[in-house]
Amino acid sequence: IVVMEVDARWISDRAPLRSAYPFARLEPRGGNFGMALYSRRPLREVTTIDLGEIDTPAIQATLATRTGDISLLAIHPLPPVRRKNARLRNAQLAQAASVVPNDETPTMVVGDFNATPWSPAFGDLLRDAHLRDARCGRGISPTWPVQFPSWLIRLPIDHALVNDHVAIHRFQVLDDVGSDHLPLIIEVSVPGSTP
Repeated sequence: IVVMEVDARWISDRAPLRSAYPFARLEPRGGNFGMALYSRRPLREVTTIDLGEIDTPAIQATLATRTGDISLLAIHPLPPVRRKNARLRNAQLAQAASVVPNDETPTMVVGDFNATPWSPAFGDLLRDAHLRDARCGRGISPTWPVQFPSWLIRLPIDHALVNDHVAIHRFQVLDDVGSDHLPLIIEVSVPGSTP
C-alpha cells in the first residue's frame, strides 16, 4: 500500500495497519508531501530519496517475494500550478527515470505524479526508464479531483508504471474514500508467480 499526503497524525490514527502490513517505510510531512509504504512482504534496501531541488520524499524499496525481488519507487512530484513548479515537477520525473533499474528486475513506479499521460514529461519518464503505463488499454480512469464528476473535469494523475518484467492483471479506480483523489488498485505478477 502506498499512501500520499500523510502527516504524523494520519500515521498514528492508522497504526492498526501495521498488524496486517508489518513492513513499512513512513515519511510523514506537514503539507501535502508525506508518504507511507506498507507491505506484507519484507522490504529490503528501503530508502527515502529527494527527487529534484526540493524536499518532497520519494520511497525506493525492494520488495522480497517468493519468486524474486520487485523494485518499487513511490513518487509525488510538485503540482504544476506555476511555471517554476512545472519545471521542478518535470525535473523530478526526469530524476525518477534515472533511479529506476535498467535491467531485468521487475520494476514499478507508483504515485500521484501530478501529470497526465499526455504530459511530455510523463512520456519522457516512460521512454527513459523503459516503463509502460498500467492504465493503457483500460480507459482514461481519471482520479482527481473527486469533487467533480468524472465526465466533467477529472484527470488521470495517479499512476502505476511497470517494466516488461511485470504483468498487469488489474488496474481499477476505486470509489471515494474521503480524499481529493480516488484510490487505485493494481494487481500484478512477476515471472514464476501468480497475481
